[in-house]
Amino acid sequence: MEHRWISYEVDLSKMGPSFWMLLGEARSKCGHLCRVPLPKAYAEQLHRISLAKGVHATTAIEGNTLSEDTVRAIVEKLPIPASPEYQVREVENVVRAYNWVLAEIGAGRPPVLTPALIADFNRMVLEGLDDLDDHVVPGELRKESVVVGPYRAPDFEECEELLVQMCDWLNGPAFAGEGAMRLPVAVVRASLAHLYLAWIHPFGDGNGRTARLCEYLVLVTSGVPTSAAHLISNHCNDTRDEYYRQLRYASESGGDVGRFLQYCAEGFVVGLTDQLKFVYDRQVRLTWNEHVAEQVTGRDVEMRHRRSLIANTLLGRGVVSKRELPRLTPDLAAAYSTCGPKTLARDLNELVSLDLLVERDGGYAAREDVLLNLLPLVVEE
Repeated sequence: MEHRWISYEVDLSKMGPSFWMLLGEARSKCGHLCRVPLPKAYAEQLHRISLAKGVHATTAIEGNTLSEDTVRAIVEKLPIPASPEYQVREVENVVRAYNWVLAEIGAGRPPVLTPALIADFNRMVLEGLDDLDDHVVPGELRKESVVVGPYRAPDFEECEELLVQMCDWLNGPAFAGEGAMRLPVAVVRASLAHLYLAWIHPFGDGNGRTARLCEYLVLVTSGVPTSAAHLISNHCNDTRDEYYRQLRYASESGGDVGRFLQYCAEGFVVGLTDQLKFVYDRQVRLTWNEHVAEQVTGRDVEMRHRRSLIANTLLGRGVVSKRELPRLTPDLAAAYSTCGPKTLARDLNELVSLDLLVERDGGYAAREDVLLNLLPLVVEE
């Protein structure tokens, strides 16, 4: 067997402290994501954004040129600009595959990584594509040897056995992480599933998409929030040149997977940090909205609505001129459509007096600094 790097062995004792710190950070950040409740609208928004970005990443790596905005429109079943039909179908296939995994988990049937499931994933991502080469059959192992750039994949006769060995290894005692180790082990296991499928290259087409689906499956069935299970795939797309360098090094080094694992862990933590920022930003907005509701009082319902709308809309927008303000959003335009300039002036003056707005640089801005008083006290040394 020429492909000595496919050894089904990994010595994590050689990994440096930074790797273990990254895995600890990943576990902590996933815990935060899992425990922060969001209103349904925000939670659904995070899911849609994450799914669209994940689908865009895994198809873009393979050459699909649809924009992330177009992919998101496909995810949300909205009208899309004129696009190549086969590229749209590629995206739709991956969306269905990800949603199938979640549906199975929701039904109490979490899928297990097996050669049969991997073949099903390949069938899902290639189904209905009319630009496939004649020798490619979705869901069936390739029947010829292949070379991908400088990389020569194992002979096709070996693919079936290599997949069996890979699944036995990844499902075996070497990766039986429990308790606090469950998620860190899952990150390693998912990264190796991705790498080994890229190495084995068992199908005539769609190997990359299939590998990243397997990575997603391992993460989402191991306690990683659904929104975060796309993050390694996203990292590979965002740093595509480095991704290819890491794949090449892992094989050319004779199977040294340490750098690839480090690369995946770093990308995972960066992605988690961004997602937590999304969550924290929404939490800040919810807290601000509640603070505004406590300050804006009075019997006039329309007045309270207008003033609250101004204060809530200006959060995070910086300074907005008095002239721009009534046209800033459709809601503000509707609220002030029957009011004169004196009403707007009174509303702004009252919001300034309540310390909800500050007047500066010829306009008005939200007093975001008042939120600092709502943060936990930190005693400086």
